[in-house]
Amino acid sequence: MSNFNKLFKVLLLIISFSLFINAVVAQTIHGKVQDKYGRALAYASVYVKGGAAGTTSNSDGIFKLNIPEGQQYIVCAFVGYQKQEYAVLLANGEEKVLFFTLTEQPVTLESVQVNSNKEDPAYEIIRKAINARKDNLNAVNTLSTQVYMKGMVQTYSMPRKIFGIKLRPSKELVDSVGKGILYFSESVTNYYKQFQPESFKEEVISVKVSGRSNNFGFNSVKSMDVNFYQNELLLDGLSSRGFVSPIANEALYFYKYKFLGTFYEDGVEINKIRVQAKRKFEPTYQYGEINIIEGSWKIHSIDMLLNKNAQIEIIDSLRIQQVMSPIEGQWLPQQTFIQANFNIMGVVAGADFLSVYNRYKVNPDIKDILQEHLLMEYQEGANKRSLAYWDSIRPVPLTYVEQTDYLKKDSLETKRNSQAYKDSVIKVFNRVTFDKLVISGSGFYNKRYKILTSLPPLLHTVQYNTVEGWLFNYAPKIALTSDTGGAVLRPFIRYGFKSRHFNAALLAKRTMGKDPRRRWELNAGIGKNIFQINPSDPINPVINSISTLWYKRNYMKIYEKAFMTVGFKNETLRGFKVSGDVSFEERIPLQNTDTNYSWRKYDDRRFTNNYPEELPPGYFNRHKAFLINADITYQPGQKIIKYPHKLFSVGSDYPTFGFSFSQAIPGILKSKTSFSKWKFSVKDYLNLKLAGSANYNLSVGGFFNSNNVPLPDWQHFNGNLTIVAREYVNSFQLAPYYANSTNDKQYVAGNFEWHWNGLLTNKIPLIRRFNWGVVTGSNAFYVDEKRNYFEFFIGIENILKTIRIDYVWGYDGFNNKPKSSIIIGFSGLFTGQGIE
Repeated sequence: MSNFNKLFKVLLLIISFSLFINAVVAQTIHGKVQDKYGRALAYASVYVKGGAAGTTSNSDGIFKLNIPEGQQYIVCAFVGYQKQEYAVLLANGEEKVLFFTLTEQPVTLESVQVNSNKEDPAYEIIRKAINARKDNLNAVNTLSTQVYMKGMVQTYSMPRKIFGIKLRPSKELVDSVGKGILYFSESVTNYYKQFQPESFKEEVISVKVSGRSNNFGFNSVKSMDVNFYQNELLLDGLSSRGFVSPIANEALYFYKYKFLGTFYEDGVEINKIRVQAKRKFEPTYQYGEINIIEGSWKIHSIDMLLNKNAQIEIIDSLRIQQVMSPIEGQWLPQQTFIQANFNIMGVVAGADFLSVYNRYKVNPDIKDILQEHLLMEYQEGANKRSLAYWDSIRPVPLTYVEQTDYLKKDSLETKRNSQAYKDSVIKVFNRVTFDKLVISGSGFYNKRYKILTSLPPLLHTVQYNTVEGWLFNYAPKIALTSDTGGAVLRPFIRYGFKSRHFNAALLAKRTMGKDPRRRWELNAGIGKNIFQINPSDPINPVINSISTLWYKRNYMKIYEKAFMTVGFKNETLRGFKVSGDVSFEERIPLQNTDTNYSWRKYDDRRFTNNYPEELPPGYFNRHKAFLINADITYQPGQKIIKYPHKLFSVGSDYPTFGFSFSQAIPGILKSKTSFSKWKFSVKDYLNLKLAGSANYNLSVGGFFNSNNVPLPDWQHFNGNLTIVAREYVNSFQLAPYYANSTNDKQYVAGNFEWHWNGLLTNKIPLIRRFNWGVVTGSNAFYVDEKRNYFEFFIGIENILKTIRIDYVWGYDGFNNKPKSSIIIGFSGLFTGQGIE
């Protein structure tokens, strides 16, 4: 206790000093909240009776509260403890120290008798709360409030290696065992919300990120806006299914309840009920407590826990605590605390986020404030507030650990901003090592001209195919940044040792405009290089090298192209993306130069021709083409986050529509190619709540005219004949690469996948034990009676949080026979598949 008292005095001294330097004089209450044994009560509510002002104690039980002048009644409340109230009279600028010692809330069971033959009275209370749920959900149409939010992410331990790769965490952030604070931030936000239809806006007044004075952090009031009056609570990143509220319409099917008794606050009777999930592996909270007000059946406070039994992703457990307060006749959140713990590949960490609500207005007119597309807006200078400002506005005093982190990180930031430190970082970055040369790639930065040169590793540079033999394909990137945009140069150098042929090309890109919100991207290219016949590159060159050398399967089909091209790209904040280009190309077909070399011998296999053998001959001779391409995508209802000098789109709940058009014009520079090609597509992500999530991609296209369509311009479908999965929801995992290619007037194609996210599979012991996910779906396209394809797949994802394995059964109309195979890909932690 003596050490804590010393710390408490130091904190009071710091607070007092902060008040002394504030520009605005206020009446201040500060002190500590503890139980009868002297133990600090973290995140207790301290507020002025009537809702004029409020705060929360920090994790050490310390609080600070600015109050109006005159006599006020100061209330301290903590879930499970009796409220304590003091009358305080303060003159202008006066301050006072208060100590709250709370005792456990006495719960009475006098009027209730529970026996084995009688239903627990909690069920009747819950039924009444369920019946009143919708009315309580719709009791408020609009509200505004000011929210102080504090968040911290810290590690407790981490391994030295993951998958054999040595971890190199900054010694300035974590200690020898991997313990340290990775993120600490505070923010103050004006939050506006409309309930029906739901719409909201966050207006961030101030934000402070430890060690990152130019950063805005990722605190979001909306992410803390949990409403247990909703049937399911959707928690982004944990599961798309949502979690059933203990007072949802169907809650009695998922939970069992126990009546713990009643207690009174300000004459209001409150029922205390224990909640427990009936079954494991359901989308439910495993256990907790909910306090319900007698008569109105509103939530007084709630404390619920999620863990792996709910098949949550990424984290191991999540605790949500929410305390409500009477505001203008309604019970609204006074504070919300969310605590998460997780262990990812041996990295043990935790996250704590606290929101404190103040300055409520119920049912205000906020039509002019709520702009449909603007979700969050940061005020100019939001991250430039002074220490005096933060000391005056912060409702929850900093703990010793938080103060230390600010001091430590600010010192580190000063060090990192020094020229000597920057020079040392650049020196290390520019250092050439064996790992960089072979595996990860090298980089060199010129600080004077702000030029970054990225060099690819040898693993991506050395390749093999039956046309060029062993080849050297080198494509460095040179990037220049500036305040008016940036520029990127991509030279390509390629030499085939068997074909003895050299190719070189140069691509350039320039973003233009002082305003980042209105920049255009211009691009140009010239040279001669090797390309796949399908411009979508259906097979990775490294995969093709392995397949050719080890399995004697030369799937990749290539040609040589000399080209000149200019184009543009622009993205508006209303959901439109527009791009286009004009190019002149000379295409040259290529032949195999070596059909005998491979690392393994197969008597029943041979290398196929470089021209797709499934297609009739004569569609690819040397020719010239003059092409105009245009592409438009549109996603209505785009949501925007607005920073002081930048706007950022975060998508919307609507599908994305796309239209592309290509026109080949004959007669220009001796071009004979002539066609008009089009494609319309729609794709979307669907949150099916308790039924999981789904993705789909539908398209229809063809040729308006096809007078002269060389093979590279046909419509190709992204097939796959290897065990490595192609891009999901954009490919056909067992389809041939070129057998179904077409220049017909019309085709249709579709991809659909459904992530079950625990639906039904929570009954399968092996799947639920390892927290795997099940994904099913189908892919298909149709050109005509012969050229068509259909496949169905079922797979397991989130294996080791990264791997996905599918069993795929398909029917290929071209070969008129079914096929099946196992396909391995990646999803989960690193791709976001199945955890949206």
